[in-house]
Amino acid sequence: MDKKKLVKTADPDDIKGFEEFIESQSSDTSFLLKSPQIKKEVSFEYFTFLTNDTYRLKKVNRLVSEKLPFMRHHEQGLTLLSRQQEEVEKVRKNVVTLLKSPQSNFHQSLKYIFDSFFSKN
Repeated sequence: MDKKKLVKTADPDDIKGFEEFIESQSSDTSFLLKSPQIKKEVSFEYFTFLTNDTYRLKKVNRLVSEKLPFMRHHEQGLTLLSRQQEEVEKVRKNVVTLLKSPQSNFHQSLKYIFDSFFSKN
């Protein structure tokens, strides 16, 4: 497949690790096994990259195949948003009620500021 076509159609984050892997390869392909009888040492760096990439792809596959359809059929976003709005409204009312009290720290602080500013010294 043509690399330019792949780069244009793929998400840059998806192919970044793969590009780094390809660019780190030298033109020498001696690390590849030519036949099953010939055993050559393979760098564990490549093996680790491929293993991690396999895990990443499995997670993406699970997300796409299992979680997204579940979320589509059992959407809870609107319910959570309405609950959060109710909670914010309750907290706002409590804060306003507490601030309106003459014994509140807010009123005491304002009294101190005004008294210190308008006092006749």
